[in-house]
Amino acid sequence: MEQKENLESIKIKKNEHFILILLFFYIFLILSFRPVGLDNDSIDYQRIIFEFLNYSIINDRIELSFYAITKIFSTMLSPELVVRLVFVFYAFLSVLLMFYSFRRYSLSPLYSLLLYSLSYLLLAGFNQIRGGVAISIFLLALKDFHFRKNFNYFTKILIAFVFHYMSLIFFAVYFIAKIKNKIFWILLPVIGIFINIVFKYSALGGFSFFDLNTLGKSLPLYDIFITKLGHKEHINILNIWNILLILDFVIFSWIVVKKKVSDINYSMWKIFSFSIFIYHILAVSGYIVLTYRISEALNAILLIMIPNMILKYKVKPKYLFLLFFTVQYIYYFYHLIVDTQAIHF
Repeated sequence: MEQKENLESIKIKKNEHFILILLFFYIFLILSFRPVGLDNDSIDYQRIIFEFLNYSIINDRIELSFYAITKIFSTMLSPELVVRLVFVFYAFLSVLLMFYSFRRYSLSPLYSLLLYSLSYLLLAGFNQIRGGVAISIFLLALKDFHFRKNFNYFTKILIAFVFHYMSLIFFAVYFIAKIKNKIFWILLPVIGIFINIVFKYSALGGFSFFDLNTLGKSLPLYDIFITKLGHKEHINILNIWNILLILDFVIFSWIVVKKKVSDINYSMWKIFSFSIFIYHILAVSGYIVLTYRISEALNAILLIMIPNMILKYKVKPKYLFLLFFTVQYIYYFYHLIVDTQAIHF
């Protein structure tokens, strides 16, 4: 029987702990009191809240929990202040749980925070605030995921689902993670890429053949996944970020095999493998919002797994690998700012 490692044994220096607390309040205040319109989603959230409070309009793509929270705040405040308090509420939960996960699981919380600042701060802090809370809860549940604590894990993920529908994928990955064969997890992304290429470039018909509109009636939770998570559009898998993620998987697979990884980092590696697989499968369907939301949610484990794999297993040259991942996330930051305009300066 696998010996359960003590995940509470991760120690950080007092000065590092102090820095984390300061950075928590700094990021929390920025997210809470940013001007509406600084990012893509804040104007939409303001409009959704005003429509709900003034005209009782409910967007079926937004979870009812969002409206419940809005309604509670509206009993005490004006619509303008409700908008601000909603930002404060989601920022506090998202950042607090994210920082706590770094503190609990990462061998270098500050490095995890650096990667977060270059990616999910913009992606799920400023913009996808509902998804940001769900992702943070998922990271908090990593211990339950690894030790197969069903009740604890499902309870946390059910709470995450209340905040964002895409949390359904966290249930799916938990069940498939029961597979222990290491070869399966190494080959899973390869299978996903192969299926993507076959459907996209063969005579099978590509997007028109693998169409979730056709499969919808037979797919459980189809309405939640598709109706509530977006539109259909072409996805080019040959983009720099996706290629870098595949390279990351190769690096981590080498570490897993060579160092015989079996702890919580092994579980995160399996999640990463599933993430690459499901990204390429969903990319064939053309539902870009669904595809990217699920990929982004699952890949959040990289914020913790990257420093853990490099530092715990003493991969050399350590600083060169850390520099590689840092540059990779700097590129992602550039992509979010320039290409997607996640934030407007």
